[in-house]
Amino acid sequence: MVAQTRTGPALQSLKFKEKLLTKAQSSDALLKKLKVLHAELASLDQETTDTRSLSTISRDLIHQSVFLHRDKGVKAYAACCMADMLRLYAPDAPYTALELKDMFQFFFRQLATGLKSQDAPWFSEYVYILESMATIKTVCLVPDLPHGDDLTLEIFSDFFELVKNDLSKKVELFMSEILISLIDESPSVPSAVLDILLGQFTAKTARKDHPTHRLAVDVCKATSDKLHGPVAQYFTDIIVQHPSDDDDEVETDDVQAAHELIIQIHRSAPALLNNVIPQLGEELQVDNVHLRTLATQTLGSMFSYDSSIGSKYPSAWKTWITRGRDKSAVVRVTFVEALKGLLLKHNALSEEVEQALAAKMHDGDDKVRTAVCKVYASLDYESALHRVSVEQWKQLAERMLDRKPAVRQEAFNALGKLYRLAYPEIEANDRSAVEHFSWIPGQIIQAATSSTDVDLKTAAEQALSKYVLPLPTKGDDEVAWTEQFLVVAKHLEPQRLTALITLSNISLPRPSFLERYVQCCIAYNAGIIDEDEKKVTSAYNGIITQISRRFFHDHVKAADDLQAFGKLNESRMYKLMQASMDPHVDLKTLVKSLTDFSKRLEQAASSIHSTMMDLLRRHTLNIINTSSIPTLVKRIQRQDKNDPDGARASREILVALAKQCPAVFKTHVAEFSRALAEEGNVPLIEVSLQALAAVSRWDSSCAPTDKRVLDRVERFARSNNPNYAKFATRLLAHSKKKDELCSRLAEETGADIDTQEDEMLEARLRVFAELAKSAPDAFETSSDKVIRFLLRDVMTLVPDAADDTEEWDESVPLPYAARLKILSLKICVNRALSHADLTTSTEVFTPIMKMLFAIIQNQGTIKPDLTDHAQIKAVLRLRAATYLLKLSTNRKFSPAITTQFLPLVITIQDPSYQVRLGFLNKLLFYLKSMMLDPRYNMALFLSALDPEEEVKNKAAMYVKWFMTRTPPEVRLAQLEKPLPRLLHLLAIHPDFSLEVEALKDFGDYLNMYMDHVLTSENIHLLTFLAQKTKSVRVNDSHGMSENLYALSELAQHKIRQRAVKHGWATNAYPGQVVLPSDIFKALPSAEVAHKIQRTVYLSEEKIAAIDEPVQKPKVRIAPRKRAVKRKPTSSKPRGRKRKPAHSDDDDDEDDDEDEESSDDGGREDPDDPIEDEDEGDKHTVHATSSDVGEDIDMEAGSDNDEEKPRRNAPRNARVSGFVVVLLPSDSVLMYTSL
Repeated sequence: MVAQTRTGPALQSLKFKEKLLTKAQSSDALLKKLKVLHAELASLDQETTDTRSLSTISRDLIHQSVFLHRDKGVKAYAACCMADMLRLYAPDAPYTALELKDMFQFFFRQLATGLKSQDAPWFSEYVYILESMATIKTVCLVPDLPHGDDLTLEIFSDFFELVKNDLSKKVELFMSEILISLIDESPSVPSAVLDILLGQFTAKTARKDHPTHRLAVDVCKATSDKLHGPVAQYFTDIIVQHPSDDDDEVETDDVQAAHELIIQIHRSAPALLNNVIPQLGEELQVDNVHLRTLATQTLGSMFSYDSSIGSKYPSAWKTWITRGRDKSAVVRVTFVEALKGLLLKHNALSEEVEQALAAKMHDGDDKVRTAVCKVYASLDYESALHRVSVEQWKQLAERMLDRKPAVRQEAFNALGKLYRLAYPEIEANDRSAVEHFSWIPGQIIQAATSSTDVDLKTAAEQALSKYVLPLPTKGDDEVAWTEQFLVVAKHLEPQRLTALITLSNISLPRPSFLERYVQCCIAYNAGIIDEDEKKVTSAYNGIITQISRRFFHDHVKAADDLQAFGKLNESRMYKLMQASMDPHVDLKTLVKSLTDFSKRLEQAASSIHSTMMDLLRRHTLNIINTSSIPTLVKRIQRQDKNDPDGARASREILVALAKQCPAVFKTHVAEFSRALAEEGNVPLIEVSLQALAAVSRWDSSCAPTDKRVLDRVERFARSNNPNYAKFATRLLAHSKKKDELCSRLAEETGADIDTQEDEMLEARLRVFAELAKSAPDAFETSSDKVIRFLLRDVMTLVPDAADDTEEWDESVPLPYAARLKILSLKICVNRALSHADLTTSTEVFTPIMKMLFAIIQNQGTIKPDLTDHAQIKAVLRLRAATYLLKLSTNRKFSPAITTQFLPLVITIQDPSYQVRLGFLNKLLFYLKSMMLDPRYNMALFLSALDPEEEVKNKAAMYVKWFMTRTPPEVRLAQLEKPLPRLLHLLAIHPDFSLEVEALKDFGDYLNMYMDHVLTSENIHLLTFLAQKTKSVRVNDSHGMSENLYALSELAQHKIRQRAVKHGWATNAYPGQVVLPSDIFKALPSAEVAHKIQRTVYLSEEKIAAIDEPVQKPKVRIAPRKRAVKRKPTSSKPRGRKRKPAHSDDDDDEDDDEDEESSDDGGREDPDDPIEDEDEGDKHTVHATSSDVGEDIDMEAGSDNDEEKPRRNAPRNARVSGFVVVLLPSDSVLMYTSL
């Protein structure tokens, strides 16, 4: 019966009246009762139930027989009933604390086993228990029970173990509510419970889809206010255990794990770390480097994930951002690495991050700079484009020239990868991509050509071949490969394009170093040699020494690798190398050969793979080759107004190939011959004529024979286009009917040369300049008339009013009169060279030499009373001087020119910057090719006072390169033994005087020499040479002898200074030295010699004054007149473009263009410090000092007489263990160890 109350509805009483526990009761009976009881209890409402009716059953339910019953169903339903009791009695449970403890333990033991599988018996009852505790919050009683912490720990352990079983989301939610309630009601969070929670954020479980991680995140987010204090204490306890004064001996695993845990927690439940982040900020300032590193890494990761914490914790952010200035490089590296996340994810911080990275690019530690480069290398294209400024990328490009190889390598990788990512957009002419990234190849090219550091050049070349201009994987798409090159080329400045063309290996000598190495390997046959064993072995070892020293910084390893490759003696690999180095190779063959070679070498000897592939890359046409020609020609044919840069680049490349590697045109003769019919396309006609002329000169069998083609060529030779005339004449001169065609051309052209109109005259002179060189017999039929006309009418041309502006704009063609005069000089010089081997050589050469010297002496005119524009005079001075250098390369002409050595080489101190630089460039080219007498090396040191760093640095770079990359015997002959010639040159210099200021200047000349030539190995010889110049007189100028003696003392002083500075011994030189008799002669008597030796020409006071540092820079002014001071002024033209290196628009630019197309091409050294010189005719080699007249023997306390150098080195001259090998049509010095 339902009880009634006066104030509310009647309370319901429990209807279940059966006795729950009876003796001998079966499990089924008990279970049946419990099911009935549970059904009724579940239906009762807490507010309307009379709890007094529950008292009996509530006691029966907690009887020990129930707790310990064996039947799981009984226990499950009993637990459900207990849960109902707690719900109906809430908030006052009808049990004691111990009884409640037993009850909750009973609950959770059931859950621990019953929730493991949804298919388990009684699973729904267990879920009911769980739901009841979660919704009614009865679990809140647990923390107040005896040993409540232990029970709480047990609950957490069980739940996190259970949740791994992939339970339903509803069950997970109930568990989460229970755990949240436990934490909320606990007076303090047990440390073990905290360990369990935080353990779910470790790397193994820290995945959003992991159930334990989800449960932990839900609990931590809901209880963060309660947990952030214990969490902070948790990390404090771990870190405090790490002493700050002993980094090396403590165990740091726990500390590192703690910081990694902070990062994981921050990603999922950042509110837990409210007290931890300030703690990390403090950790950034501790003395312990490891702790600072971990804190920097941790905060960096947190800031990357959520930049807003920087504003929430400004103190921590401010401290963290200053870690870029931490005293430890390890911390700074960690800081830099952490900046990547900020750069990628938080655009608002990009400026601040960019500033931090920019500062670290110049960090004093190379590991930090390397880390910066790696950060940039890891960026994707969109981030690189939108989050990094162009200025920042260009700052990164500066790291390509870093002094540390590791930094350089990472900088190359970063920019190379970036360019490869951006290439599709650059190819599509996307404006942003072009602006941001098209300049990268130019910077890499500059790095490859601006230094003699072999490692730097190798890294730059590898970046070019790997990222900028990679070979296709199969070699089928020749057009795309060539277009790739053109995309790069059209965005390059002219000088960079010239450098890229040089790096393309088209100017390799033939045979190249690697080709000679392969031949030596074949002959060596892994040491099994049938005949000439000594010669073959010597050649084999010699070429290995040359290659290893020339191409590799670690030349010892390189030599070992080359020896190892030779021992493999794999004929197939030799054939693959030869095929890939063939100048006629097409793209498909090249790719296949390189790929097969790489695979075979990797299998045979992987340790030498890098060395051999680097070497092979430098000796193959892997950037442009014969497969590129059709695409390049089509670009010019198209005359696309929307892509003028592409057509320009195509033309320059074809011109360079014509000059340096005409062999690539062999299979394209018909194509170029057809192109001659397109007479409206001037650039195409010019390129086609030049290509045909080049390949015909390279191999006359390639010359076109079709009558229609030859008729067109003849017509072009008679046209008013100077370039048409020049190249058409060259082509005719190398055709099969050259005698007939050239004679007819010379006769018809010379007949009316003195009556030609201005527009025709330049073209006519081009014809004769080519005939004088390529068809001298035909030229001689009109030579008298032509030469007379040039000297009488052309070289004496004067303007109405002379302009005093001396410098010229190299991007603008020279004035017409200047071009005519230069062509006149070229005709004369070519005629002299063509007569070099004839009996008439002296008769032809002497007036030409006098004319060239007259132009130099007269400041640029053939006669002293002629006037002209200062610009033209400067150009003619330069041309006259460089033509004299060219003539000096001929052994027959050299002695006569060297008698006027000073007037020639003093051009390096011309008032005009362009004259000085142009002369230096040409001088360096001839010196490097060893085509000049060694005395010309001494002219380089006259650049020491040049006001432009470019000039003196270029000269110094060459000397440095020569001293480090050539054999000792060559250094001895070229730079060390000529020291007396330098002293003589300075002694007769017009600026020399014994005044202190003048001596300071001349001390600078000697300083340049000593800084780059003097070493601990040659100090004895140089000291001896400097001393011995006081034992002779200056030939034909006794008045200059005292100058010589003063310079001798000054040189000895400079040597002593460096000996003291470096701790070098200056022992007596044990050998014999021969001083050149063409500039010195012996003293008349021993008394005179004794007197000179006792005389001090520079007092100690004067020496001290010379050594005083200059307080302020001198202003050096060079008057125009030659008779006075020769110190050059800075007249460098500012802001002007350089002329494209391969232009044929006028002869003043490409005077030696003809010589560049010789069989072997241009440079033989990839580390050549000369950047943009033209090649010259190769007539002779001055391997040793060749002195005119009798030699003066100067003994130095030893009977070991050295062999005197021959006056004129024969074709194979022995030079102290090396042979000078003259290849066909070439005089580039090849060293082969004897």
